Amino acid sequence: MVLLNKKDIIGYNVLKFRKINFKYFRKKLPGKAYIFDTLIIDNKFRNLGLSKLIMNKSNNIIKKKKYISFLVCKPNMIKFYKYYNWKIIPDSKILFTNFKKTNMHAWMYYGKKINLKKIKKIEIFFKQ
Repeated sequence: MVLLNKKDIIGYNVLKFRKINFKYFRKKLPGKAYIFDTLIIDNKFRNLGLSKLIMNKSNNIIKKKKYISFLVCKPNMIKFYKYYNWKIIPDSKILFTNFKKTNMHAWMYYGKKINLKKIKKIEIFFKQ
């Protein structure tokens, strides 16, 4: 999603499609997901409710496709994403291919409902 003011980009969001595997104990179930990659609003246009517009539109796209979506954020942003019904995933449940994981971030999901108690790992494939 891109927000324009005349011809200038003032904000945007990127949803990247990825294949995932849900590992239920010994079973692997393939799935599709979006990675909520970027949300940027130009400094001059902040505090105008534009991030709300982008978040609502992105969440609607995720719901319409019936995918699950994942994002990584700094701990100070958790409250913001929780406001839009994103939920935290424990680090122990995430397995990444070709992605460097750090403890300085929180992983969150939105969309398709999952039972984290039954899931051993969620494996997300990132291309180099």
